[in-house]
Amino acid sequence: MKVNPKKMNDLKENRKKIQNLAISSEFVKAMTSYDLPLEIIEQENKNKNQMLQKLIIENVPKNDQKACSWIINLEIEKSIFSAPSHFKKSEKALVFFQEKDLYVVLIEMKNKIALRDKNIGLDDILRKIEESISRLQVFLPIYLFDIDQRFENTKIKYKALICYNHQRIDSQAQNENDIDLKLYPIFQNKKGNLNIGNLDENKVFFHFLQNTPNNLTTMSINLSEIFRNDTNENFMTWETNLSCI
Repeated sequence: MKVNPKKMNDLKENRKKIQNLAISSEFVKAMTSYDLPLEIIEQENKNKNQMLQKLIIENVPKNDQKACSWIINLEIEKSIFSAPSHFKKSEKALVFFQEKDLYVVLIEMKNKIALRDKNIGLDDILRKIEESISRLQVFLPIYLFDIDQRFENTKIKYKALICYNHQRIDSQAQNENDIDLKLYPIFQNKKGNLNIGNLDENKVFFHFLQNTPNNLTTMSINLSEIFRNDTNENFMTWETNLSCI
C-alpha cells in the first residue's frame, strides 16, 4: 500500500508536537549519565519514618553522549497525559531498547503488601500493572518514538518490579480461596511470568523484591543483575546509539 507523502509528513509533525509536549510536561524524561542512578520518590510516604520513601535503581542502560533510557511518570497529575481518576497506575515506567526488543519496566513501590487488603493486595497490584500497560500501549507506538527502520519488528517486553518493605501474605494464606489469586504463586517464587489479557505479547515478568531491614526508608536494586538472572543478557551489549525522543 502506497503511503501519501503529505499524510506521512503531517503524522511526523503531529508526533513531534506530542513528543515535545510529553517532555515539557515531564510525562517523559530522557535519562542521561548525569541522571543516574535513577531515584524514584514515593510521594505518599515522603517524610514518614519507617516507610519506603525512595527507590534507587543502579545500572540503568546509559550512554555518555545520548539518552538510551526513558522514564515515564505514570502518576502525573493535572496534565493532558494524566490518567482518568478511576485508573490505577504504577509509579513509573522505565523504557529502553535492546537490539529489537523494547523493554518496559513497570515500577511499583509498597511499604507493605498483603493478599486482599485494599490498595496493598495482590489483585490491586495486578490491576495497577494491567491499567498501566493499557495506557502505555497507546503512547509507546504512536507518540513516543519516530518512524525509523531500526524500530521495525520491535517486540515490546514487559517487566514489573514490586518493591516493598513488609508482607502479610504468608500469614494470611489460610485456604484455597486465599491462594487462588493470579499473583500468589509468583509471589511464592518471588518471580515469574503472567499473561495480561488474552495476548501473548502482553506477558509480564514479575519480580517481588523485598527491602533489607537495615534502612526501611530507602531501597536499592541493581537492574543489570535482575535482567541477567532472567535472561543471561549482558548490559554491555545493549543498544546505546538511539536517537533521543
